[in-house]
Amino acid sequence: MQPYFKNVNVNQEGVTVSCNRKMTNGLPMNVMRRNDDPNCTHARYQKIYMTRILIFIIFLLNGNHCPAQGLFVYNPTLAQNFDRFLNKTFPAMELETTDSTFFNTAQLAGKTVYVDFWFTTCPPCIKEMPYAQALQTYFEGDTNVVFLNICIENIERKAAWKQMVQERSLKGIHVFYARNRPQKVNLLRQLGINNFPMYLLVNDNKIIGYNAPSPSEKGFVHWAIYKASHNVPLSQAYTSMAKNSKESRDYLVNNQPGIYAASPLT
Repeated sequence: MQPYFKNVNVNQEGVTVSCNRKMTNGLPMNVMRRNDDPNCTHARYQKIYMTRILIFIIFLLNGNHCPAQGLFVYNPTLAQNFDRFLNKTFPAMELETTDSTFFNTAQLAGKTVYVDFWFTTCPPCIKEMPYAQALQTYFEGDTNVVFLNICIENIERKAAWKQMVQERSLKGIHVFYARNRPQKVNLLRQLGINNFPMYLLVNDNKIIGYNAPSPSEKGFVHWAIYKASHNVPLSQAYTSMAKNSKESRDYLVNNQPGIYAASPLT
């Protein structure tokens, strides 16, 4: 696996961006994979060479920031993958909330939505939660940006899901999708969900970013949501940042204090 972010190089502007997304065969790979079996298995990481361990140590010593020249390496296959389901209508569903009412996703028309697909016993999903809270804090002044968290789990886990959301005081809209009960919309099939956590960017009920950056991908995820709110597909947001456009550099420089202020591990 190769990280698509460049390794510990400093550009003239001193722009920083997280560098924790991994790729396999040119495509991003999340840690958890789930098939029809309700249990999940950890994807096996390939051997990490000593040079990467040293880079990781430098990464930690720099406060979990990854200074980057050109931010990260452009990968056309990755850009193409971001366009999967481009402009497809996000399915309208009525799903149960933590207070046992129902939320219709059609209510999000006109909004920019960052969708998080997760489940309660997924370690990488739980690891992303502090970053997700920080990300929502960053965007809380923008009422047009909404965070929709869809827990995809067997019905028997619904009580545990409610307890987790309440005990952790998780922000955003939280709904439950029972994967072992008949559903009008087959999310796993329609949206190609087989890795967890997984993220989508939706603008005005149209998908404009598949397998979007995770909350811990500081800088990139903020830029992607910002551009999505201007109806710019994730592939274009990625391309402009990968090619070190002036607009993306200015965004990171001007917003870096806010991007990192509330983040864990900083």
